Amino acid sequence: MKKLLTLWLMLIVVAASAQPSRQPQAVTDRWFYPPPDVEINSPAFNREVAAWTTYEEMMQFLNERIAEHPELISMTIVGQTAEGRDIPLITISTSDGNKDKIRVLYMGRVHGNEPSGTEGLLHLIRQLAEDQEVNTLLRRVEFFILPMVNIDGGEINARRTVGQDIDLNRDMTKLCTPEAVAVHAAANIAQAHIVVDFHEYGPILNRRIHPERPNLAVAEDMLFLVSGNPNVAQPIRSVIQDLFLPNLRESMEANLLTHYNYYTFAEDGQGGLLFNIGGFQPRSSSNAMSLRNSIALLTETRNAGTTTSALRRSFAQYVFAVSVARTAYNNEELVRRVLAEGLADRSDVALRFTHPISDSHPLLFIDLDKNDTVTINVRARRSYLQPIVTESTPLPRYYYLLPSETRALEVLTQLGIETTILQQPRTATVVYHVVTSISPEGPVGGIIPLTVTTDTNMREITFPVGTIKVCTNQRHFRLASVVLEPEMANGFVNYLVIPAVVGQELPIYMEL
Repeated sequence: MKKLLTLWLMLIVVAASAQPSRQPQAVTDRWFYPPPDVEINSPAFNREVAAWTTYEEMMQFLNERIAEHPELISMTIVGQTAEGRDIPLITISTSDGNKDKIRVLYMGRVHGNEPSGTEGLLHLIRQLAEDQEVNTLLRRVEFFILPMVNIDGGEINARRTVGQDIDLNRDMTKLCTPEAVAVHAAANIAQAHIVVDFHEYGPILNRRIHPERPNLAVAEDMLFLVSGNPNVAQPIRSVIQDLFLPNLRESMEANLLTHYNYYTFAEDGQGGLLFNIGGFQPRSSSNAMSLRNSIALLTETRNAGTTTSALRRSFAQYVFAVSVARTAYNNEELVRRVLAEGLADRSDVALRFTHPISDSHPLLFIDLDKNDTVTINVRARRSYLQPIVTESTPLPRYYYLLPSETRALEVLTQLGIETTILQQPRTATVVYHVVTSISPEGPVGGIIPLTVTTDTNMREITFPVGTIKVCTNQRHFRLASVVLEPEMANGFVNYLVIPAVVGQELPIYMEL
């Protein structure tokens, strides 16, 4: 193992000298800490040349584990990539008579240049089969694992999909890529109580965060992202903040790994920067899966796109996965109660909302020029805190789509949202929407949404045979409301799944 670690470090030095835009080796040595004293027996760590596990190597690894433990591990192909590669879903479960275990779904490499999630999950698969302590989790937990989603992108170390140049984590409600469809196919199979998406981030921030410190980097090993969308049931958001995150922080610190809340930043339109700490857009996995009435989290480890600190990053992902599963194992009744409360929540649909903004939120950075750490106060929207709803609408009993909306029906089905087709005409008093304006938004991961405004009224309508009916008395009713409300961000109208024309009535209706 020491020989392999030495080879990794030698190649990292070469890579750092060849690509000066990457993190300097001195920074890695001082602030990103040494490799942990562990062994990960995925293909990436069992060779003499530093490289991540390829798709072919992964499939061989998975088939070998299945052959060794056929009573424990199985594989289902949930779709194919744009280039025709099978996307495997691994199920790990014991046949001990317990048919009602907590179900967790893990997915890695949704972004093709973020490989450590795959390595951590391959290690988890082996440990669940071979490590007695980890194997005990199978008494109460059933595991569903997508070790590599964006396989085509992974083969060329590209963030987006190869077929359509789409960021998969902006496509969780439009489903314009086969890979995003496969993610929801896996979610529909698992019907998971808990979902985790494993990512990585690039730490270098060559932006004007501070006038005297132009070259800063994020300091932490791992960033945690949870949903700040108010349409996610409050009990789900609370149990993540009050139980899962504290346990994750404790697990990270026990393994000498540093952590913080996930954040991004952008121009604020006033000549400065606004940091967004947390996430709330339905288009991303942590929100889309939470809207499926699951406890969902997303994690990011440091140094995406490089081989820097590969063992440390992969181990951090593994620690995260085990911590989440152990929390579920130790709190089974609470997990079930929280999700039952989420299903019972019939509160209004939040159309527009915001989060508290601080003008002096402290963030820790590494100063690359001085090779030292510094805390800088930034202007930040704290999306991990309780959202402030500014506009809402009652949750209807039913949504109706006209028979012409075949694409919307297809996506609803792929999302796991239950629908029925009217076999005879039905008359109902409904809310309808007339489009008053349309304007394109900026590109979002290869998708160009539309901002649509409407006038809303009520009238009696007789729906024809073939009309699509969506009842909100189902598990995924919150996801249904988010995609079907006409002015919702990342919904079907915003994402052009349902067409909109100024002055015309939208083919979507709500019966209260």
